[in-house]
Amino acid sequence: MAGVGFELKKLLGKGSFFDIFRSYSYASILGAGPWIISILGIVGLDFLKYTDISSTIFVRQFQVSITYLIAFSLILSSFTQHCYTRYIADRLFEKEHDRIIPNYNGVVFILIILSGLIGFGLAPILFKQQGFYYQLLMASSFVILNLIWLATNLLSGLRNYKAILFVFALGYGLTVLIGYWLKNFGIDGLLTGFFIGQFILLFGMVITLYYYYPSNRLMEFDFLSKNRIYISLVFTSFFYNLGIWIDKLVFWFYPNTSESIIGPLRASIMYDMPIFLAYLAIIPGMAVFLFRMEADFVEQDAKYYHAVRSGDTLKNIIQLRYKMIDVARQGIYDIIRIQGLVIFLVYIFGGKILSWLNISRHYVYLLNIDVIGTSMLVVLLAILNILFYLDRRKMSVLLTGLFVGLNLIFTLITIKLGVFYFGYGFVVALLITNIIGALVLNNSFSNLEYQTFMR
Repeated sequence: MAGVGFELKKLLGKGSFFDIFRSYSYASILGAGPWIISILGIVGLDFLKYTDISSTIFVRQFQVSITYLIAFSLILSSFTQHCYTRYIADRLFEKEHDRIIPNYNGVVFILIILSGLIGFGLAPILFKQQGFYYQLLMASSFVILNLIWLATNLLSGLRNYKAILFVFALGYGLTVLIGYWLKNFGIDGLLTGFFIGQFILLFGMVITLYYYYPSNRLMEFDFLSKNRIYISLVFTSFFYNLGIWIDKLVFWFYPNTSESIIGPLRASIMYDMPIFLAYLAIIPGMAVFLFRMEADFVEQDAKYYHAVRSGDTLKNIIQLRYKMIDVARQGIYDIIRIQGLVIFLVYIFGGKILSWLNISRHYVYLLNIDVIGTSMLVVLLAILNILFYLDRRKMSVLLTGLFVGLNLIFTLITIKLGVFYFGYGFVVALLITNIIGALVLNNSFSNLEYQTFMR
Protein backbone atom coordinates (compact mmCIF):
# COMPACT_ATOMS: atom_id res chain seq x y z
CA MET A 1 0.00 0.00 0.00
CA ALA A 2 3.02 2.28 -0.27
CA GLY A 3 1.67 3.71 -3.54
CA VAL A 4 -1.52 4.81 -1.80
CA GLY A 5 0.50 6.24 1.08
CA PHE A 6 2.61 8.39 -1.23
CA GLU A 7 -0.47 9.74 -2.98
CA LEU A 8 -2.19 10.57 0.30
CA LYS A 9 0.90 12.45 1.51
CA LYS A 10 0.46 14.77 -1.48
CA LEU A 11 -2.95 15.73 -0.10
CA LEU A 12 -1.27 17.21 2.96
CA GLY A 13 -0.45 20.20 0.77
CA LYS A 14 0.59 23.14 2.90
CA GLY A 15 -0.43 21.41 6.09
CA SER A 16 -3.68 23.25 6.67
CA PHE A 17 -6.23 21.74 9.02
CA PHE A 18 -8.47 20.79 6.10
CA ASP A 19 -5.61 19.10 4.21
CA ILE A 20 -4.57 17.11 7.26
CA PHE A 21 -8.16 16.13 8.07
CA ARG A 22 -8.81 15.04 4.48
CA SER A 23 -5.59 13.04 4.24
CA TYR A 24 -6.08 11.19 7.51
CA SER A 25 -9.76 10.55 6.72
CA TYR A 26 -8.79 8.82 3.49
CA ALA A 27 -5.96 7.00 5.25
CA SER A 28 -8.27 5.84 8.06
CA ILE A 29 -10.65 4.19 5.63
CA LEU A 30 -7.99 2.74 3.34
CA GLY A 31 -5.65 1.71 6.13
CA ALA A 32 -8.37 0.01 8.11
CA GLY A 33 -9.01 -2.25 5.15
CA PRO A 34 -12.04 -4.13 3.89
CA TRP A 35 -12.31 -6.22 7.03
CA ILE A 36 -13.17 -3.14 9.08
CA ILE A 37 -15.49 -1.82 6.37
CA SER A 38 -17.28 -5.16 6.30
CA ILE A 39 -17.84 -4.93 10.06
CA LEU A 40 -19.41 -1.50 9.59
CA GLY A 41 -21.74 -2.95 6.95
CA ILE A 42 -22.79 -5.85 9.16
CA VAL A 43 -23.27 -3.62 12.20
CA GLY A 44 -25.24 -1.20 9.99
CA LEU A 45 -27.82 -3.88 9.31
CA ASP A 46 -28.16 -4.34 13.05
CA PHE A 47 -30.38 -1.25 13.10
CA LEU A 48 -33.04 -3.25 11.25
CA LYS A 49 -33.86 -4.75 14.63
CA TYR A 50 -35.07 -1.38 15.83
CA THR A 51 -37.18 -0.56 12.73
CA ASP A 52 -38.86 -3.97 12.64
CA ILE A 53 -38.86 -6.07 15.78
CA SER A 54 -39.79 -9.18 13.78
CA SER A 55 -36.43 -8.92 11.99
CA THR A 56 -34.42 -9.42 15.18
CA ILE A 57 -33.86 -13.16 14.86
CA PHE A 58 -33.13 -12.94 11.13
CA VAL A 59 -30.63 -10.12 11.60
CA ARG A 60 -28.85 -12.12 14.30
CA GLN A 61 -28.70 -15.21 12.08
CA PHE A 62 -27.48 -13.10 9.18
CA GLN A 63 -24.72 -11.42 11.19
CA VAL A 64 -23.43 -14.73 12.50
CA SER A 65 -23.58 -16.31 9.03
CA ILE A 66 -21.60 -13.46 7.48
CA THR A 67 -19.08 -13.41 10.33
CA TYR A 68 -18.30 -17.08 9.68
CA LEU A 69 -18.04 -16.43 5.95
CA ILE A 70 -15.59 -13.57 6.52
CA ALA A 71 -13.54 -15.55 9.04
CA PHE A 72 -13.09 -18.70 7.00
CA SER A 73 -12.71 -16.92 3.66
CA LEU A 74 -9.89 -14.83 5.15
CA ILE A 75 -8.23 -17.96 6.50
CA LEU A 76 -8.56 -19.89 3.21
CA SER A 77 -7.50 -17.01 0.95
CA SER A 78 -4.55 -16.30 3.25
CA PHE A 79 -2.67 -19.12 1.52
CA THR A 80 -2.43 -16.89 -1.55
CA GLN A 81 -2.51 -13.35 -0.12
CA HIS A 82 1.07 -12.64 0.99
CA CYS A 83 2.91 -14.83 -1.52
CA TYR A 84 0.93 -13.40 -4.44
CA THR A 85 1.44 -9.85 -3.16
CA ARG A 86 5.19 -10.50 -3.08
CA TYR A 87 5.03 -11.93 -6.59
CA ILE A 88 3.28 -8.79 -7.86
CA ALA A 89 5.77 -6.53 -6.04
CA ASP A 90 8.64 -8.35 -7.74
CA ARG A 91 6.99 -8.08 -11.17
CA LEU A 92 6.40 -4.35 -10.71
CA PHE A 93 10.03 -3.90 -9.67
CA GLU A 94 11.18 -5.76 -12.79
CA LYS A 95 8.72 -3.80 -15.01
CA GLU A 96 6.85 -6.99 -16.00
CA HIS A 97 3.43 -5.37 -15.71
CA ASP A 98 1.91 -7.61 -18.38
CA ARG A 99 2.29 -10.64 -16.09
CA ILE A 100 0.08 -9.25 -13.33
CA ILE A 101 -3.40 -9.91 -14.74
CA PRO A 102 -2.64 -13.37 -16.26
CA ASN A 103 -1.27 -14.56 -12.92
CA TYR A 104 -4.11 -12.87 -11.07
CA ASN A 105 -6.48 -14.94 -13.21
CA GLY A 106 -4.43 -18.02 -12.33
CA VAL A 107 -4.79 -17.39 -8.59
CA VAL A 108 -8.51 -16.65 -9.08
CA PHE A 109 -8.92 -19.98 -10.88
CA ILE A 110 -7.29 -21.86 -8.00
CA LEU A 111 -9.32 -20.00 -5.37
CA ILE A 112 -12.60 -20.61 -7.19
CA ILE A 113 -11.86 -24.34 -7.33
CA LEU A 114 -10.82 -24.57 -3.66
CA SER A 115 -13.51 -22.33 -2.20
CA GLY A 116 -16.14 -23.81 -4.50
CA LEU A 117 -15.35 -27.37 -3.46
CA ILE A 118 -15.41 -26.40 0.21
CA GLY A 119 -18.44 -24.11 0.05
CA PHE A 120 -20.71 -26.12 -2.22
CA GLY A 121 -19.51 -29.37 -0.70
CA LEU A 122 -20.14 -28.47 2.94
CA ALA A 123 -23.21 -26.22 2.65
CA PRO A 124 -25.72 -29.06 1.97
CA ILE A 125 -24.22 -31.08 4.82
CA LEU A 126 -23.96 -28.33 7.44
CA PHE A 127 -27.23 -26.54 6.64
CA LYS A 128 -29.68 -29.33 5.86
CA GLN A 129 -32.46 -27.62 7.83
CA GLN A 130 -32.05 -24.17 6.26
CA GLY A 131 -33.14 -24.92 2.71
CA PHE A 132 -31.50 -24.89 -0.71
CA TYR A 133 -31.52 -21.09 -1.22
CA TYR A 134 -29.67 -20.42 2.04
CA GLN A 135 -27.12 -23.11 1.16
CA LEU A 136 -26.62 -21.64 -2.31
CA LEU A 137 -26.14 -18.10 -0.98
CA MET A 138 -23.70 -19.19 1.72
CA ALA A 139 -21.57 -21.18 -0.72
CA SER A 140 -21.64 -18.47 -3.40
CA SER A 141 -20.82 -15.70 -0.93
CA PHE A 142 -17.92 -17.76 0.40
CA VAL A 143 -16.42 -17.97 -3.08
CA ILE A 144 -16.98 -14.26 -3.74
CA LEU A 145 -15.35 -13.21 -0.44
CA ASN A 146 -12.23 -15.26 -1.18
CA LEU A 147 -11.87 -13.44 -4.48
CA ILE A 148 -12.48 -10.05 -2.86
CA TRP A 149 -9.64 -10.48 -0.35
CA LEU A 150 -7.29 -11.42 -3.20
CA ALA A 151 -8.35 -8.46 -5.36
CA THR A 152 -8.00 -6.13 -2.38
CA ASN A 153 -4.31 -6.97 -2.04
CA LEU A 154 -3.68 -6.09 -5.68
CA LEU A 155 -5.98 -3.08 -5.69
CA SER A 156 -4.26 -1.57 -2.65
CA GLY A 157 -1.09 -1.20 -4.71
CA LEU A 158 -2.76 1.30 -7.02
CA ARG A 159 -2.37 5.00 -6.41
CA ASN A 160 -6.00 5.76 -7.26
CA TYR A 161 -7.35 5.75 -3.70
CA LYS A 162 -10.62 7.36 -4.81
CA ALA A 163 -11.43 4.37 -7.02
CA ILE A 164 -10.74 2.03 -4.11
CA LEU A 165 -13.03 3.99 -1.80
CA PHE A 166 -15.76 4.18 -4.43
CA VAL A 167 -15.98 0.44 -5.11
CA PHE A 168 -16.03 -0.42 -1.40
CA ALA A 169 -18.61 2.23 -0.60
CA LEU A 170 -20.76 1.04 -3.50
CA GLY A 171 -20.51 -2.63 -2.57
CA TYR A 172 -21.31 -2.29 1.11
CA GLY A 173 -23.79 0.51 0.57
CA LEU A 174 -25.77 -1.77 -1.73
CA THR A 175 -25.45 -4.59 0.79
CA VAL A 176 -27.19 -2.49 3.45
CA LEU A 177 -29.81 -0.99 1.10
CA ILE A 178 -30.80 -4.24 -0.61
CA GLY A 179 -30.81 -6.02 2.75
CA TYR A 180 -33.24 -3.39 4.04
CA TRP A 181 -35.50 -3.73 0.98
CA LEU A 182 -35.54 -7.53 1.22
CA LYS A 183 -35.86 -7.78 5.00
CA ASN A 184 -39.38 -9.18 4.70
CA PHE A 185 -37.88 -12.31 3.13
CA GLY A 186 -35.99 -13.07 6.33
CA ILE A 187 -32.42 -14.28 6.34
CA ASP A 188 -32.61 -15.27 2.66
CA GLY A 189 -33.41 -11.66 1.78
CA LEU A 190 -30.53 -10.30 3.87
CA LEU A 191 -28.10 -12.83 2.39
CA THR A 192 -29.30 -11.95 -1.12
CA GLY A 193 -28.48 -8.30 -0.43
CA PHE A 194 -25.07 -9.28 0.87
CA PHE A 195 -24.30 -11.46 -2.14
CA ILE A 196 -25.39 -8.82 -4.67
CA GLY A 197 -23.41 -6.11 -2.90
CA GLN A 198 -20.28 -8.29 -2.74
CA PHE A 199 -20.64 -9.35 -6.36
CA ILE A 200 -20.85 -5.72 -7.50
CA LEU A 201 -17.90 -4.87 -5.24
CA LEU A 202 -15.81 -7.64 -6.82
CA PHE A 203 -16.91 -6.66 -10.32
CA GLY A 204 -15.85 -3.05 -9.72
CA MET A 205 -12.49 -4.16 -8.33
CA VAL A 206 -11.79 -6.48 -11.27
CA ILE A 207 -12.71 -3.79 -13.83
CA THR A 208 -10.36 -1.37 -12.08
CA LEU A 209 -7.54 -3.92 -12.06
CA TYR A 210 -7.97 -4.75 -15.73
CA TYR A 211 -7.92 -1.05 -16.56
CA TYR A 212 -4.64 -0.35 -14.74
CA TYR A 213 -2.84 -3.60 -15.65
CA PRO A 214 -3.70 -4.42 -19.28
CA SER A 215 -2.34 -7.65 -20.78
CA ASN A 216 -2.81 -9.66 -23.96
CA ARG A 217 -2.58 -12.98 -22.09
CA LEU A 218 -5.45 -14.63 -20.28
CA MET A 219 -3.98 -16.92 -17.61
CA GLU A 220 -0.59 -17.92 -16.26
CA PHE A 221 0.71 -19.83 -13.25
CA ASP A 222 4.13 -18.23 -13.18
CA PHE A 223 3.58 -17.29 -9.51
CA LEU A 224 3.87 -21.00 -8.68
CA SER A 225 7.37 -21.24 -10.17
CA LYS A 226 9.92 -22.61 -7.73
CA ASN A 227 12.08 -19.48 -7.79
CA ARG A 228 9.11 -17.09 -7.54
CA ILE A 229 6.95 -18.48 -4.77
CA TYR A 230 7.86 -17.95 -1.11
CA ILE A 231 6.40 -20.70 1.05
CA SER A 232 7.35 -18.76 4.17
CA LEU A 233 4.90 -16.01 3.15
CA VAL A 234 2.15 -18.61 2.72
CA PHE A 235 2.57 -19.66 6.35
CA THR A 236 2.95 -16.09 7.59
CA SER A 237 -0.33 -15.04 6.01
CA PHE A 238 -2.12 -18.17 7.24
CA PHE A 239 -0.85 -17.83 10.81
CA TYR A 240 -1.65 -14.12 10.93
CA ASN A 241 -5.27 -14.57 9.84
CA LEU A 242 -5.74 -17.66 12.02
CA GLY A 243 -4.23 -15.80 14.96
CA ILE A 244 -6.79 -13.01 14.58
CA TRP A 245 -9.71 -15.46 14.63
CA ILE A 246 -8.54 -18.26 16.93
CA ASP A 247 -9.79 -16.65 20.16
CA LYS A 248 -13.20 -16.02 18.57
CA LEU A 249 -13.40 -19.63 17.40
CA VAL A 250 -12.63 -20.86 20.91
CA PHE A 251 -15.39 -18.73 22.40
CA TRP A 252 -17.83 -19.79 19.64
CA PHE A 253 -17.38 -23.50 20.14
CA TYR A 254 -16.90 -23.64 23.91
CA PRO A 255 -20.35 -24.63 25.25
CA ASN A 256 -20.35 -22.38 28.31
CA THR A 257 -19.54 -19.20 26.37
CA SER A 258 -21.71 -19.61 23.26
CA GLU A 259 -25.12 -20.54 21.94
CA SER A 260 -26.43 -22.08 18.74
CA ILE A 261 -27.67 -19.49 16.23
CA ILE A 262 -28.34 -21.25 12.93
CA GLY A 263 -27.40 -24.78 11.92
CA PRO A 264 -23.97 -25.62 13.35
CA LEU A 265 -23.01 -21.93 13.64
CA ARG A 266 -22.59 -20.65 17.17
CA ALA A 267 -21.87 -17.22 18.61
CA SER A 268 -20.74 -15.78 21.91
CA ILE A 269 -23.04 -12.98 23.04
CA MET A 270 -20.65 -11.91 25.78
CA TYR A 271 -17.51 -11.83 23.60
CA ASP A 272 -18.46 -11.00 20.00
CA MET A 273 -19.82 -7.46 20.11
CA PRO A 274 -17.07 -5.95 22.36
CA ILE A 275 -14.25 -7.46 20.27
CA PHE A 276 -15.77 -6.35 16.96
CA LEU A 277 -16.31 -2.82 18.29
CA ALA A 278 -12.71 -2.88 19.50
CA TYR A 279 -11.55 -3.58 15.95
CA LEU A 280 -13.24 -0.37 14.82
CA ALA A 281 -11.07 1.46 17.35
CA ILE A 282 -7.89 0.66 15.39
CA ILE A 283 -8.90 2.94 12.50
CA PRO A 284 -6.77 5.90 13.78
CA GLY A 285 -3.79 3.60 14.27
CA MET A 286 -4.17 2.19 10.76
CA ALA A 287 -4.16 5.73 9.34
CA VAL A 288 -0.84 6.40 11.07
CA PHE A 289 0.37 2.98 9.88
CA LEU A 290 -0.41 3.92 6.29
CA PHE A 291 1.53 7.19 6.48
CA ARG A 292 4.44 6.07 8.62
CA MET A 293 5.01 2.44 7.67
CA GLU A 294 3.71 2.41 4.08
CA ALA A 295 5.13 5.79 3.04
CA ASP A 296 7.85 7.22 5.29
CA PHE A 297 9.55 3.93 6.11
CA VAL A 298 9.22 2.65 2.55
CA GLU A 299 10.92 5.80 1.30
CA GLN A 300 13.91 5.32 3.62
CA ASP A 301 14.03 1.60 2.89
CA ALA A 302 14.18 2.32 -0.84
CA LYS A 303 17.01 4.82 -0.34
CA TYR A 304 19.02 2.32 1.68
CA TYR A 305 18.77 -0.51 -0.83
CA HIS A 306 19.29 1.85 -3.76
CA ALA A 307 22.58 2.89 -2.13
CA VAL A 308 23.50 -0.77 -1.80
CA ARG A 309 22.67 -1.59 -5.42
CA SER A 310 24.38 1.51 -6.82
CA GLY A 311 27.65 0.87 -4.97
CA ASP A 312 27.54 3.77 -2.53
CA THR A 313 30.15 4.10 0.23
CA LEU A 314 29.77 2.08 3.41
CA LYS A 315 29.67 5.30 5.43
CA ASN A 316 26.63 6.58 3.50
CA ILE A 317 24.94 3.18 3.67
CA ILE A 318 25.34 3.10 7.47
CA GLN A 319 23.93 6.63 7.72
CA LEU A 320 20.92 5.60 5.65
CA ARG A 321 20.43 2.62 7.96
CA TYR A 322 20.32 4.94 10.96
CA LYS A 323 17.72 7.11 9.21
CA MET A 324 15.66 4.03 8.40
CA ILE A 325 15.81 2.91 12.04
CA ASP A 326 14.71 6.36 13.23
CA VAL A 327 11.73 6.38 10.85
CA ALA A 328 10.72 2.84 11.88
CA ARG A 329 11.01 3.68 15.58
CA GLN A 330 9.08 6.93 15.15
CA GLY A 331 6.35 5.15 13.19
CA ILE A 332 5.83 2.53 15.89
CA TYR A 333 5.89 5.20 18.62
CA ASP A 334 3.27 7.23 16.74
CA ILE A 335 1.02 4.18 16.44
CA ILE A 336 1.38 3.51 20.17
CA ARG A 337 0.64 7.15 20.99
CA ILE A 338 -2.49 7.44 18.85
CA GLN A 339 -3.85 4.08 20.02
CA GLY A 340 -3.03 5.05 23.60
CA LEU A 341 -5.26 8.06 23.13
CA VAL A 342 -7.99 5.83 21.67
CA ILE A 343 -7.74 3.47 24.65
CA PHE A 344 -8.10 6.44 26.99
CA LEU A 345 -11.15 7.78 25.14
CA VAL A 346 -12.81 4.35 25.10
CA TYR A 347 -12.14 4.03 28.82
CA ILE A 348 -13.83 7.41 29.43
CA PHE A 349 -16.70 7.20 26.93
CA GLY A 350 -17.06 3.44 26.37
CA GLY A 351 -20.22 3.18 28.44
CA LYS A 352 -21.87 6.03 26.56
CA ILE A 353 -20.89 4.53 23.20
CA LEU A 354 -22.48 1.22 24.16
CA SER A 355 -25.63 2.97 25.35
CA TRP A 356 -25.84 4.89 22.07
CA LEU A 357 -25.62 1.57 20.20
CA ASN A 358 -28.29 0.06 22.47
CA ILE A 359 -25.78 -2.41 23.87
CA SER A 360 -25.68 -3.24 27.56
CA ARG A 361 -23.16 -1.23 29.57
CA HIS A 362 -22.11 -4.50 31.20
CA TYR A 363 -19.87 -5.03 28.16
CA VAL A 364 -17.77 -1.95 28.87
CA TYR A 365 -15.16 -3.83 30.93
CA LEU A 366 -14.53 -6.36 28.16
CA LEU A 367 -14.52 -3.56 25.57
CA ASN A 368 -11.75 -1.77 27.48
CA ILE A 369 -9.64 -4.93 27.50
CA ASP A 370 -10.29 -5.73 23.83
CA VAL A 371 -9.32 -2.23 22.68
CA ILE A 372 -5.91 -2.74 24.28
CA GLY A 373 -5.58 -6.02 22.37
CA THR A 374 -6.60 -4.66 18.98
CA SER A 375 -4.29 -1.67 19.47
CA MET A 376 -1.38 -4.03 20.04
CA LEU A 377 -2.41 -5.87 16.88
CA VAL A 378 -1.63 -2.70 14.90
CA VAL A 379 1.83 -2.64 16.49
CA LEU A 380 2.36 -6.26 15.46
CA LEU A 381 1.29 -5.38 11.93
CA ALA A 382 3.88 -2.57 11.87
CA ILE A 383 6.62 -4.93 13.08
CA LEU A 384 5.70 -7.52 10.46
CA ASN A 385 5.60 -4.86 7.78
CA ILE A 386 9.18 -3.79 8.58
CA LEU A 387 10.33 -7.42 8.61
CA PHE A 388 8.76 -7.91 5.18
CA TYR A 389 10.69 -4.98 3.75
CA LEU A 390 13.89 -6.30 5.32
CA ASP A 391 13.02 -9.71 3.81
CA ARG A 392 13.12 -11.45 7.20
CA ARG A 393 10.51 -13.97 6.14
CA LYS A 394 11.48 -16.75 8.57
CA MET A 395 11.17 -14.37 11.49
CA SER A 396 7.71 -13.37 10.26
CA VAL A 397 6.64 -17.01 10.23
CA LEU A 398 7.92 -17.54 13.77
CA LEU A 399 6.20 -14.40 15.10
CA THR A 400 2.82 -15.14 13.52
CA GLY A 401 3.05 -18.80 14.53
CA LEU A 402 3.83 -17.71 18.08
CA PHE A 403 0.81 -15.39 18.00
CA VAL A 404 -1.50 -18.27 17.02
CA GLY A 405 -0.16 -20.61 19.68
CA LEU A 406 -0.18 -18.07 22.49
CA ASN A 407 -3.64 -16.75 21.59
CA LEU A 408 -5.06 -20.28 21.63
CA ILE A 409 -3.38 -21.30 24.89
CA PHE A 410 -4.12 -18.13 26.86
CA THR A 411 -7.71 -17.92 25.58
CA LEU A 412 -8.35 -21.46 26.81
CA ILE A 413 -6.78 -20.58 30.15
CA THR A 414 -8.91 -17.44 30.57
CA ILE A 415 -12.09 -19.37 29.78
CA LYS A 416 -11.24 -21.79 32.58
CA LEU A 417 -10.50 -18.89 34.96
CA GLY A 418 -13.89 -17.29 34.42
CA VAL A 419 -15.70 -14.27 33.00
CA PHE A 420 -13.50 -11.71 34.74
CA TYR A 421 -10.50 -12.87 32.67
CA PHE A 422 -12.18 -12.91 29.24
CA GLY A 423 -10.17 -10.98 26.65
CA TYR A 424 -6.91 -11.18 28.56
CA GLY A 425 -5.75 -14.18 26.51
CA PHE A 426 -5.83 -12.10 23.32
CA VAL A 427 -4.03 -9.20 25.03
CA VAL A 428 -1.29 -11.27 26.70
CA ALA A 429 -0.61 -13.21 23.50
CA LEU A 430 -0.09 -9.98 21.56
CA LEU A 431 1.98 -8.41 24.33
CA ILE A 432 4.45 -11.32 24.36
CA THR A 433 4.53 -11.50 20.56
CA ASN A 434 5.21 -7.76 20.24
CA ILE A 435 8.02 -7.85 22.81
CA ILE A 436 9.72 -10.71 20.97
CA GLY A 437 9.02 -8.96 17.65
CA ALA A 438 10.70 -5.79 18.90
CA LEU A 439 13.77 -7.80 19.93
CA VAL A 440 13.86 -9.49 16.51
CA LEU A 441 13.53 -6.11 14.82
CA ASN A 442 16.34 -4.64 16.90
CA ASN A 443 18.62 -7.55 16.00
CA SER A 444 17.71 -7.28 12.31
CA PHE A 445 18.61 -3.59 12.19
CA SER A 446 21.84 -4.00 14.14
CA ASN A 447 23.10 -6.62 11.66
CA LEU A 448 21.56 -5.12 8.54
CA GLU A 449 24.77 -4.43 6.57
CA TYR A 450 26.08 -7.92 7.27
CA GLN A 451 22.77 -9.52 6.34
CA THR A 452 22.47 -7.37 3.22
CA PHE A 453 25.90 -8.17 1.79
CA MET A 454 26.68 -11.62 3.19
CA ARG A 455 23.46 -13.61 2.96
